[in-house]
Amino acid sequence: MKIFIGFCFILLFLIHYPLLASDEITVKPKEIQVSFFYKGERLQISATPNSCQDDFIIKITSEQKEESTFKTIEKVGGLIWMKVNDIHYKNLPLFYYIYSNKPIESILPKKILENYDLGFAVLGEKAEIFPLKDPNQKIKFWQEYLKYQGKHRLYEEKVVQFTCNEDKAPKLEATLDWPYQAPPGEYQVELYEVKQGTIVKEIRESIKVSQVGLVKVLADFSKNQALIYGIFSVIIALVAGFLVGLIFKKGGH
Repeated sequence: MKIFIGFCFILLFLIHYPLLASDEITVKPKEIQVSFFYKGERLQISATPNSCQDDFIIKITSEQKEESTFKTIEKVGGLIWMKVNDIHYKNLPLFYYIYSNKPIESILPKKILENYDLGFAVLGEKAEIFPLKDPNQKIKFWQEYLKYQGKHRLYEEKVVQFTCNEDKAPKLEATLDWPYQAPPGEYQVELYEVKQGTIVKEIRESIKVSQVGLVKVLADFSKNQALIYGIFSVIIALVAGFLVGLIFKKGGH
């Protein structure tokens, strides 16, 4: 009897929660190598959905979480704008991209968006932002955070056109610009297929960003020999400044 009940429970779970099947999604390149002349990458995503008539959401997030601190700018004494207070941000991914064929709020109800951490609005509600003089300040500081992360191409949410072909079997394709600002680490690429407000398929794949060559050597050196690296950087800056000054001095004559 217990075995039968357990079997029924598993069956219900499989019905309500689509299986994750990485063999149904392909991401190229699987590993993005950051070399000295690296300027970003083109990410090719292909998947096998149930139907091209459904809605689709692609979420790309870093496994690494971020804790950030920013200074607020306020007018001091009614005269001078100064950086005065620290605002801390916690429980946020270092990298967060959302692509969908229409605004995600029109694809899924809010409760499901919350369950799957889909969208800036949901992310902002779950984020820890402190200290706040007024709870209403959270919206303001969240918008400033999004502006900063968007400027550095670490956060993005937008509507795009996916290519979906049903000649033989449904095949969804998307080409995305991968920013050079994305730091090294592991990333999750998740595709959600939605039919009439319900997720009918969820498939995922992981990719890796790694440093190679001179970039890796310098990164490892700065991490393992921070003091020497700092001194070396100062010397290079001084030499460069001296050479520039020498060039301009000769040019003046």
